Amino acid sequence: MFYLQQNKTCIKTLEGHQQNVCCVAFHSELSVILSASEDGTVKIWHSDTYCLKSTLNFGLGRCWTISCLKGYNNAALGYDEGTLMIKVEKKNKERNNVILLF
Repeated sequence: MFYLQQNKTCIKTLEGHQQNVCCVAFHSELSVILSASEDGTVKIWHSDTYCLKSTLNFGLGRCWTISCLKGYNNAALGYDEGTLMIKVEKKNKERNNVILLF
């Protein structure tokens, strides 16, 4: 849920994960929000429209953490069974491209 700080009003609830959301990260270089869940998925949302752009599932168990580095399009994902680095490339306002980095 996203709230306006001034009056504590909920402006949007992002729905789609099947289990508890563990963490959320706002990417400083792109207009995306990344959310991770105990269901093993990472969802990429457009931060202006709150629309779901992509769902990732690498089969590594629960995703517990996401970290984005300022100045890069990369995001690190931490799972029960390991870690991954992905690159989120902005294609256009409607769609993002995700590249798995090793």
